[in-house]
Amino acid sequence: MSHSENKIIRLGIIGSGSFVQSDYLPSFSRISGVKISAICGNTPDKVRALTSKYGISGAYTDWRDMLNVVPLDAVAIATPNYLHDIQAIEVLKHGYHVFVEKPMAITLGRAKKMVALAKAAKKILMINQSKRFSPVFLTARDFIIKGGIGKIYSISMRIAHSGPDSDEKRGDWFFDKKRSGGGAVLDLGIHMVDLARFLINDDIIESYNVNTQLVKRGDVEDNGILIAKTKENIVISVEASWTSFRSECYATIYGENGILYVSEMPEQKVEFTNTKGKKESVKLITKLPPYETNPYQHFISSLRGETRCRTEGSDIIKSLRVIIKK
Repeated sequence: MSHSENKIIRLGIIGSGSFVQSDYLPSFSRISGVKISAICGNTPDKVRALTSKYGISGAYTDWRDMLNVVPLDAVAIATPNYLHDIQAIEVLKHGYHVFVEKPMAITLGRAKKMVALAKAAKKILMINQSKRFSPVFLTARDFIIKGGIGKIYSISMRIAHSGPDSDEKRGDWFFDKKRSGGGAVLDLGIHMVDLARFLINDDIIESYNVNTQLVKRGDVEDNGILIAKTKENIVISVEASWTSFRSECYATIYGENGILYVSEMPEQKVEFTNTKGKKESVKLITKLPPYETNPYQHFISSLRGETRCRTEGSDIIKSLRVIIKK
């Protein structure tokens, strides 16, 4: 399964939208030993411009053509949600590893097919649940593991921004449930549900949603709250919003020793308040190898056998099923 460090990893990218341009291409192109061999997108002029900018030899508008023509080792997928499983399954059938944007699929049945095929093919199926790589949340997890908060009672989380339509380059598919699978709770809430599981190493066994549409268009929610309970009887609440004037991502964890506040946005901060009310800042973990804090590097390092994949589809499907029931 693993590739030696000396072997060039040939990567294909399916998708040419704003997130590919802002994250995928810059991130993968900076990794030593990775060659972006081909990219596929719907707009020929955009694809040609990206191939010129990043020195990519293969330019395609049909992703199936790309898979059939270009020899690859792995493929990264950042397309509308309803295409994730279709494209990932075809990539796995070609014998390539997969890095796919969250959510991994818009139904549990489709996600299960992805996981089963990756297992049968002995290929890595990594889902881009990027919050697991954030230094603030890695710091919080370390604090919890070391017993700083003691027994955990409950977690309150919020993630928000002004919505996909705040970026003119992003498509209308976000607001069409047939293509997106859901609104703010699936788009943003999946981050926090997965993060909660990661932080406390516990699985969710029960969950309920209350969703609403306040100002956005389409047939999906722009705000929602998810309430859940874990095997260890920890209560979790996740608030997700597409109508916030600022970007927010934070969690408050309540335990027997006090309260741990963890914020990635609008500020990076980890703060612990003990049962006597004394507050202290928790120093961020900074001395980590790149594959610990960068999901793109982590994927490549996983292929090389340098680390075990942290967001394998077989694990992330447990987060998806909290939001999508079937």
